[in-house]
Amino acid sequence: MTDYRESHVGKAGQTYDADLDDDDHNSYMARREAAILDAIVSAHFPANKQARYLDFACGSGRVLSQLAGHFSETVAVDVSDSMVQAARQKTEALDLTIDFHLQDITQDPLAQEPFDLVTAFRFFGNAQHPLRRDVLSALRPLVKPDGMLVINNHRNPKSLLARRSGDTDGLTLELSQLRTLLGEAGFTIERLWPIGPWMLAYRWQQRSVWDSATARLLDRLLVWQRLAGLSPDMMVLARPNPTLSSKTS
Repeated sequence: MTDYRESHVGKAGQTYDADLDDDDHNSYMARREAAILDAIVSAHFPANKQARYLDFACGSGRVLSQLAGHFSETVAVDVSDSMVQAARQKTEALDLTIDFHLQDITQDPLAQEPFDLVTAFRFFGNAQHPLRRDVLSALRPLVKPDGMLVINNHRNPKSLLARRSGDTDGLTLELSQLRTLLGEAGFTIERLWPIGPWMLAYRWQQRSVWDSATARLLDRLLVWQRLAGLSPDMMVLARPNPTLSSKTS
């Protein structure tokens, strides 16, 4: 695999959101991710709580613009100037104050105090394995001992959709691998959310299907954590492992 840093830098930030929305599969996953993120933030970060938030690989600001208004301080980092510009434009239009950093934190550590919440979306499934490991190592000291890391994995070769269709080309990160990576970096998975476990055929990913009452019902019902390993996308909430933290402190 080529270095994901290089491919990401080459993406056009101004057209990224439109490209994502034009793809029915990715658009559905983004919609479900947004709903789950709302639930996480509502449960753990009430409006009166002073909390700090970091969005790693912020891209065009899709997740950043959704969450930043809930936090007293928000920092965003990405290696792509085009993406950072798009994210800055989007968040400024929403009157959100963001501290943007254009840097590779695996080479140039982010000089910030630890955060209550760190997010990273559409990164770990795309990145090559050594980069995944390096990023998690760089993020670990940026999460408070009682903080949380929330990420997604949209490239699961063990999903029922991939197995049924026979299309696993380029899908490179199954749940067991992700669990191992997180554990090696000092994180423990606390909660998993399956996204789209009912999707068994690509033709079902049309908006006429996933906007239907049946699809919405399935989204509400099929929430068992065990289904995450069989889903084309999943969300993961991980916490710093206190045992490892005490050993390394």
